[in-house]
Formats: sequence, C-alpha cells, structure tokens
Amino acid sequence: MWKDEEVEVGDLEMIEHQNDTDNSFDDFDDQGYQMGSSGYRSTSSRGHFLSGFKCVCLQLGAVFALGIGACAMAYVFVPDFGVVPNWMAGSTTNNHHQGNNDDGDFTGDGFTGTVDPSSIIDHSSAYTVILQVPVATVEADVIVYEHVTTRTPIMTILPYDTQQDSVFGISFRTKPTNSHGAPHVLEHSVLAGSKKYPLKDPFTQVLKGSLNTFVNAMTWKDLTAYVCASRNDVDMKNLMSVYMDAVFQPLVVEDQGKWIFRQEGWRIELNDNDTNNSSSSSKNNKNNEKKGEPEFNGVVLSEMKGVMSNPEEVLVEHMEAHLFPNTTYRFNSGGNPLDIPNLTHEELKQFYKTFYHPSNAQVFFYGTKTSAKNCLQQMDEYLRTYSYNKDVRNQSKIELQPLLQLPNSKHRIPFEAETEDEPHKLMMSWMISKDGSMDDHFQRENRMTYAVLNELLNNERYGALFLALQNSGLVGSIEGDIDISQLQWTFDVLVSNVAGDQADTVEQFIRDTLQNIAKNGFHQEDVESAINTVEFDYKDISSQNNPRGIMIWMNIMQTYKFDLEPLTGFLSFEKDLHELKAFVKKHGSQIFQGIIQNNIIDNSHAVVAELYPDPTLAEKNTAVSFC
Repeated sequence: MWKDEEVEVGDLEMIEHQNDTDNSFDDFDDQGYQMGSSGYRSTSSRGHFLSGFKCVCLQLGAVFALGIGACAMAYVFVPDFGVVPNWMAGSTTNNHHQGNNDDGDFTGDGFTGTVDPSSIIDHSSAYTVILQVPVATVEADVIVYEHVTTRTPIMTILPYDTQQDSVFGISFRTKPTNSHGAPHVLEHSVLAGSKKYPLKDPFTQVLKGSLNTFVNAMTWKDLTAYVCASRNDVDMKNLMSVYMDAVFQPLVVEDQGKWIFRQEGWRIELNDNDTNNSSSSSKNNKNNEKKGEPEFNGVVLSEMKGVMSNPEEVLVEHMEAHLFPNTTYRFNSGGNPLDIPNLTHEELKQFYKTFYHPSNAQVFFYGTKTSAKNCLQQMDEYLRTYSYNKDVRNQSKIELQPLLQLPNSKHRIPFEAETEDEPHKLMMSWMISKDGSMDDHFQRENRMTYAVLNELLNNERYGALFLALQNSGLVGSIEGDIDISQLQWTFDVLVSNVAGDQADTVEQFIRDTLQNIAKNGFHQEDVESAINTVEFDYKDISSQNNPRGIMIWMNIMQTYKFDLEPLTGFLSFEKDLHELKAFVKKHGSQIFQGIIQNNIIDNSHAVVAELYPDPTLAEKNTAVSFC
C-alpha cells in the first residue's frame, strides 16, 4: 500500500502511496477558532472534556468531546520550583506502577512495563530519564526524558497497541501582557516559513503528500502548541522536522520576515472595489475609478473580527477581565480586533524571544518506538544549540489571582440588535476558591470531585441546576460548566432568552436553587449516574474522531502545563475516582454540598453580567471602527 522509505525531508518530498488520502479539514471550523459555544470560556451545558480550553486554532474543530467539565478549588498551587519542578529534581527513574488490581489498588504490581527507556536513546548522553512508569489508564509505558543541555522535558508514551497513530506535540507556555494578539499572530507566523523550509506556506507542500491524520496549531490563554499525527513512521519524521524548524528557526523573527507579520497579523492596504464585479453600475464604476479607501487587513485580524462579532464572545471576555483583573487571563490572547493594529513586528520578535525557548518548552510524543527514537534524535539536533536558561520558565509562570470581595459586581453589556425587544442573556461566573495552596494530591482528588459535581449540576438528564432552570419557564437555552482549563478554575452559568425585566429574577432564582441544592443534597441514584458518566467519558477517548494520542495529550496538558507532576490529573484518574467512590459511599453527597455552599454561595469573587439589545450600537461601532 505505502512505500515506506526514507525521503529527503529538506525538499519536502513525501511518502509515495497508492491510495488517495483525504487531508481536508472537513471537521474543522473554517475560521479555525474553536472555543465551545461561547468562545474563550466554555459554557457548554454538558461539561465536555476540555471544552473550557480557551483556544485559538489554525484549523481545529470540535475535537474536545470527553465529559470532564471538572473543576477544583480554584487556587491551584504551583510551587516556586524555579524552572525545574520538584518531581524532576534529582533526575532519578521512578519505576512505580500505575496499575489496577482487584482490590482497587492502582499502584500495585498488576501492571508492568515492557520498554527499556535507554533502548530508545541513540545518544544517551543527550538525555536523562526522569520518570518511567507503566500506566493502565492509557495502556502504555510513560517515560519522561530530560534534555541534558536545556532541561526540556519530553514525555514519551509508548502504547502497547502499536497500530495507534503516532502523535508529536511541542508547546510553550505563553503569557500575554496585553490584547495585541502576539501569541495568536506568532502561532500563525512561525508556520509561514523557516530556515530549513523557506517557503511561503510549507504546510501546503507537506499536506500534498502527507499521510497525516492530524495537523494543527493552537493558542490558548496561557499556552501555544503545535501538534501533528500520522500512522506512518517516515511521514511522522517529516512532519516533526517541519514543526521543529518552524518553532525554533522561523523566518518571521528575522528582519526579512516582516512581510510574514504583515500577512498574518495586520496591514493597511487600499480597498480596490472594481476587482470583483466588472458589470457593476455606472455609479459604482465611478467610485471604482478612485484608488480606493485604506483599510486594515490580515489573517488574524480578520479571524478575530469574526470571532468578536459574536455578542457572547464579548460577554465572555468581559467576564474574564473582571474575574482575573490582576493576571494574564484578563487579556485576549487571540487578540482584540481594536488592539491588534497596536502590535508591532518588534513586539512580536520580543515575545518570541521571551517564550519560544527550549527551557520553556514541553514536548509530547505518543506512538511507536521507531518514531520515538526519531523524535528524540531530531529534538536533540535543535536543543543542543541552546543552553539552559533558568529565568525563561519563571517568566512564563502564571500568577495567582488574589481572592477578591466583589459583592456588587454586576455589569450590563450591549449587543447589536434591530429592536430593544429582543431577549437578553445573563451570565454568572465564580472563581471557585477559598484558599491559595493545594498540593498535587489535593488537585487530583478535587479534579474528580468537580468533574462529578459538574454533571450533578449541569447534566441535561439529571443535573439539578439545569432541570430547575428548564422547568422554571424563565429562560430558554441553559449552558453551565465548571472550567478547569486555566490555573484557577471557574463555575459559569449562561442563560438565554431572558425577558428584559426578568434578569434580576433569573439571577435570584439561580442563587436560590444552588442554596436549596446545598441544603438538601442530591439523590443517590443521580450521584451514581454522575460518577458513571465521568468514568465512562474519561475511558472513552478511543471513540472520538481524533487519534487517541491527541486526546491523551489534551488531557495531560491540563495539569502538565503548570509543571504539576505528570501523573497528576488524567493519568491518575482511575485511582482518584476510586477514592471518591469510597468517600461518597460512606458520606453520600456531603462533599458536593459543601463545595456548593463554601466555594459558590459564600464566595463573593463572582461577576454577573447582562447582555442587552441596543439598536444604536451598530451605528456607534461604525463611527469608531478603524476599518
């Protein structure tokens, strides 16, 4: 079927194949911006896995379908590691097991690894083994290598099913200090040509002959990632080469790369109206005789203008800015269309210099032993040219938002409408935290607890808050979610079709409903259903449309990007869920009632916003528009 042979990567020659491969992005959004129903902050009524990952993508569509929607006591504790986390200190191999025996012991001897990590390293002096553990959750050996020169961690997962697609991902924690869109523009720009591949669009050439099953780049609020997948080892080697050269040797950061910045970011050009319609009216032809009016253009600018034309996106950004007024999360990492023209080429180059360094990178690989060897060897070729910089990772560290007293934080935000009679929307958000220090084990426990709580509140079949709102007759659509995608977690409720004079009534109804739930608890059968739903969704990643390794990477990055121990979160979910089941069996729904009371009802770090129709807003926006 496929001719599996080495090709000259530098010329972007691909593997010959007899079958035509569909490399289209039919499942992806044309604008490349997938944020859930309301953008940066997911408010899906069905707490889908990673739905809260606030992400701007090149071509990413609805790839997040696992039902986590979990959230913990928002002040996630990130120890002051410097750059190297505690779990990496000492560079010793950890051979503990993550298996599951009949007694519910997930750390026993019921699961053994099969791979010698040293057998994957061609040049053993380039890497040390930090962690080695077989994990039943993913049915694979998990090995974390550390590059000796740069201390870059490379998490390598070798599944026992060798027919799985191989996945490569490299991510950088990126922390914007404004809404100019530097992370998003840079994500686009580095893929527009590099030193080894000085083409206008190297990925177009790659896709012409590639056997890839996933090619993408993504910008989150606090992370930028480049990911690809293929089932062919040679193709995977080629894809990794293009990605590595793109992030470590992009042309856009060179002086001659300013055209890339203008193409992908923003530029001013004349609007030539007569190029589209040769049979236009004489009046239009007269206008077309003019040189044209100047206008702003650019790939990211155009994309974000489309995104922010959605009133719910504006609402979500407003809530984010007020929930996290002292952290990087108050900024729009995708770029606010009004702010993007303030981004300069020099600022973009400085952003790259600050964050695109191996000491701030995390590499992920999932797949065959052959491709794992290629990954480590190819990474070393780039990493060896750098030296360790202890300040880089600290510069990207996400700061904690202090707990604030916001008892009267209510806002009214207009949206363009034809009449004042159109229905309103109401959004309530809490930063659910009571203190600012939690260790990794506490994080694991609460991740599962909040995953189950999310189902108990928001599930469309038995969610107590969802059903109460649905039966109230006060609202139309209901979207609730506990968002775990950021350093500090939030609980969000967004309701639509609210009558103009009923916003305060709906707000009070939500508060009263939560108070009633906290007092009376949940039915035991609903708790069991929620636990079963979470367990099934966590285990069901193989049924998604994307390669299994992509879904595993998405799961792991929720905690790994904050330098938490790799087994925190997804890789330990079976053990953590087992402990939660035992607690619930003994104490019922008390743990969930306590969270609702202490971290939502009694928590004044919350914002309420009403989205109302304004027939005059379109005219106002036209007056201040820069286009």
